[in-house]
Amino acid sequence: MPNPTRAVFETRDSCPACGSREIQTRFACSFAEPPIASFIKSFYNIDPATLGGTYRAEQCKSCSTFFQAEVGDADLLRKLYSDWVFDIGDPLRDPLYAFDIAHPRLSRDGHEVMAAAASLGLSLPHLRTLDFGMGWAGWARIAHSLGCQSYGYDLSPERMAYAAALGIRAPEPDDRFHFINTEQVFEHLTDPLGAALRLADALLPGGILKLSVPSSRGLDRLFDSLAGREDVSHEEIMPLQPLEHVNSFSRAGLCELAGRVGLRCLQPPIAASYAFLRHHRTLDARKPMKVAKEIIRPFYQRINSRNHHMWFRKACSH
Repeated sequence: MPNPTRAVFETRDSCPACGSREIQTRFACSFAEPPIASFIKSFYNIDPATLGGTYRAEQCKSCSTFFQAEVGDADLLRKLYSDWVFDIGDPLRDPLYAFDIAHPRLSRDGHEVMAAAASLGLSLPHLRTLDFGMGWAGWARIAHSLGCQSYGYDLSPERMAYAAALGIRAPEPDDRFHFINTEQVFEHLTDPLGAALRLADALLPGGILKLSVPSSRGLDRLFDSLAGREDVSHEEIMPLQPLEHVNSFSRAGLCELAGRVGLRCLQPPIAASYAFLRHHRTLDARKPMKVAKEIIRPFYQRINSRNHHMWFRKACSH
């Protein structure tokens, strides 16, 4: 069982979404005590006794966002994401990833790229996209396959090299984009405001930032019942998973965060959401269940209680 050689935690004393200092502690215990210790040992395969620090779940009284007050420093986070988090290796071993890469016009991400272009009044070849926190570049590869000017960024040099070999460009400081995709990224960030500022600056006037994060569903009930328990399941604690998911935003919190960097909430027009219907070979009639999912998805994303999927737009220049 690997052990951290040094664990340093930094403390956040204000809401990472709206900035309010009116917060309340919903649950706190050492990372080395149950039920958090048993989760860390089984999920990350490390000895929690050597970790130190406290799992302290706070909730903002203003926007209801949950967050972990103690977060790992840069060295601890590097170890977390390089050594402790399971890596699938070759992403093409994932059947869904492999199918979407082989059939980008049929994919959920492909349909989203088409919706973005339609919302912005652009053709796919004129759409400049950035996949921020891209992982193995699935979204960026699909945008590239559809003819977009596709860029991608990830902290992992290995993943950056993988994407570059497939034609995904790395962004330069002066690059600007029409659409920036962040899929399951902002819940991991210890400084989401700083990231939002950089991404807002990277948007062209009128450009769109997408934030997709897990909701805080179930956390109220969990924290009311967690004291005295010996363990906790991944499904229960996933929205504010120890060490990794340090933010669990409310919809109001995401709007506050975006507003602080000059972006306003944009509800994608229904017509744009179904822009994929105007493109060739975007549905497979031989798979009626998949067709039904793609038809329902634009509505479901607006009401999904497990995940927040929101677009935010930068003001157009005058």
